[in-house]
Amino acid sequence: MKIITLPQNLAGVHRHLIRLIFLLSQLLVYWTAGLIFSCSPVWASPLDVYGFSSRHAARANTGTAFSDDYSGVYYNPATLILADRPIFGFGFIYSNPSLLTEAAPEVKGKIFKTKNLTGFPIGFVLPFSGKLKGRVSIGFGLLLAGDLNRTYFANGYAPAMNYPQFVQVDQRIYRTAINLGIAVKPHRLLSLGLGLHLIPNSPGTMQIKMDAANYSGSGVSPEASLNWNWVYHLSPIAGLLLDLHPRWKIGLAFRDEVDTLLDIPVDTIITMEGLEVQAKIPLKTHMNYTPRQLALGVSFQASRSLNTALDLTWIAWSRFPSPSGEIQIQEVKIMGQPLDQEKLEEIQKNLPRNPNPDFHDTLVPALSAEYSLRKDLQIRGGYSFIPTPVPDQSYRATNFLDYHRHLLTAGLGISFTDPFGIFSRPVRLDLHLQEHIFQNRKTTKSDLSNPGYPGYETGGSILSGGLSFRMEL
Repeated sequence: MKIITLPQNLAGVHRHLIRLIFLLSQLLVYWTAGLIFSCSPVWASPLDVYGFSSRHAARANTGTAFSDDYSGVYYNPATLILADRPIFGFGFIYSNPSLLTEAAPEVKGKIFKTKNLTGFPIGFVLPFSGKLKGRVSIGFGLLLAGDLNRTYFANGYAPAMNYPQFVQVDQRIYRTAINLGIAVKPHRLLSLGLGLHLIPNSPGTMQIKMDAANYSGSGVSPEASLNWNWVYHLSPIAGLLLDLHPRWKIGLAFRDEVDTLLDIPVDTIITMEGLEVQAKIPLKTHMNYTPRQLALGVSFQASRSLNTALDLTWIAWSRFPSPSGEIQIQEVKIMGQPLDQEKLEEIQKNLPRNPNPDFHDTLVPALSAEYSLRKDLQIRGGYSFIPTPVPDQSYRATNFLDYHRHLLTAGLGISFTDPFGIFSRPVRLDLHLQEHIFQNRKTTKSDLSNPGYPGYETGGSILSGGLSFRMEL
């Protein structure tokens, strides 16, 4: 292969090329994410944070051992077997964050405000009849999440690696979640379940044309074209349910990680001092990530009126990837001839690399209870302690905003006759409230060049609530 050597009168091209490609690389992460997702600024699933239905949201998002509606497709697909007749349900979730950051104005200006979330869960459970009655059930659940202005099919955001950013409750959890599940009961004491969590992904290609003279104000504005195809990332969910005693149920559920990687080959054509420079710059960034989880749950019917539940969930945050975009120059050609390896490596050295977030695994306990005042009226409550996976940020280049969280929940369940006469059995209305209380965390930064300097203190709370309707067919 012929390697081009730049003549003396074009030596300036190489000098400016490094600076130009570096600037272009910074723009690509934000530009591409915005083009694809029309995004607004601790990664997790909206189901993890706010729950799937009002009954479970009122019980601190427990459900590994007692979900008997469409929520089972997420909490534990084996519990779908508990539905003894077809069930259809839908609901509404709303959250109002009041997250506080005490910091200098220049630091506050770098933090994207977390907006309100609206969610619309819907789903059904269909137990089989005939010889398979009580042996096989299938379920479907859908959650559409967004803000007051729109519902997001998918949502992406690739911040600079050292910018202050919330990591469990910011707008990256605003997305569509689709779950499917099936449960089988091979033995009277054992049920098994298998499910899938689907999330949109977006591979594609991007082409950019730009004139280097544009930086001096005399060039042609950059042109960009983007092509992508919607595909789905599939994440398996598996579970089992042990019905060892009329009062006791034990559930175990495994939810695999969700990791949608935006990986777009970007071809650029740069006109510089009369020469055409071509560069292949693949853009890679993790747009949505939910860690792998293993949940153990116990449901205990303390009396005819009182049901209690305890869930313990291990969350593999140690596998959390950097949320910031990263690029690598694959190839540079000048007038169709490849740039020699030494010069290419010089460009690569100047490109930013993301540090390891170095998160650690967490163990989340949750306790809940439901008491029936009457057959048609239940009161519910729960508590969960959610430890942060984020290490102290004082001596790190990153600025992940998160700390331990207390979740307090309460709710009501009301059954009534369908006033329209569509459903022969009573319709149930569930209501819930959640308060997410963040412990304060103070961070001091000594590096003057860090966007978090000289430091900040975070805390606050999120108030959320909603309702769900459940109809038995």
